[in-house]
Amino acid sequence: DVLHAGESAKPLLGERLRVANGRLVLTDSRHRGFESLLQRVLVGEQPSPGQGITVPAPGGGEMRVRLLPFAGGTSNPAQLLKALVLLDRVA
Repeated sequence: DVLHAGESAKPLLGERLRVANGRLVLTDSRHRGFESLLQRVLVGEQPSPGQGITVPAPGGGEMRVRLLPFAGGTSNPAQLLKALVLLDRVA
């Protein structure tokens, strides 16, 4: 479940990457690795530096989607925040 989307992320969400029913959804089938990466991060696996996916950004260009596990998220069942999703517009 998405707990919070920062103001700077909202313009980067659109048809291909969006929050639907409280969940982050990537609708572009060319990026099947996203779901696998998300599941690995949700169980606390640290991705290699720079690992992520590049997707078309709303309004043109591209953006990089990176996921990071939140420290202590998997070991503490009361901790709701399990992962951090970073969206960066590619120059």
